[in-house]
Amino acid sequence: MEEECIFCEEPEGLEKDVIKRYDDWTSFVNLKQKRLGRSIIKLERHVEDLLETTEEEINQLHNQVLPELKKALDKAFQPDLYNYASLGNSVRHLHIHVIPRYKDEREFMGKKFRDKDWNSHYKPYGENVEVEDEIRNAIAEELRKYV
Repeated sequence: MEEECIFCEEPEGLEKDVIKRYDDWTSFVNLKQKRLGRSIIKLERHVEDLLETTEEEINQLHNQVLPELKKALDKAFQPDLYNYASLGNSVRHLHIHVIPRYKDEREFMGKKFRDKDWNSHYKPYGENVEVEDEIRNAIAEELRKYV
């Protein structure tokens, strides 16, 4: 690893957003909450490409991490659909975005979340979608109840 990696050097305050730590992966609530419960799953070791993962890492992701996160999101916020993305354009550390999609508006802690792109391609950029730390931390806390 030549450059500093934000996912290797975990950002200050991330612990409050962590949903669950596994042997090989960590799930946490994304800073940007364009969709309620939008989360990231990062590989604990630094690799840049999904094909660099071991069979054990892929098995844990597929058989434990993703199903547990999906179950937690289902119970906490009842998404209508999920999108999954692993792009690596900005952060070159293997991570997967888990994007819950909602047909109807959701409200959490007085904040309204509306999926303006419902029934269309997910557009991750555009509007300012950061939420207050208190709301983001509460989203993580809600999800931790179900993993």
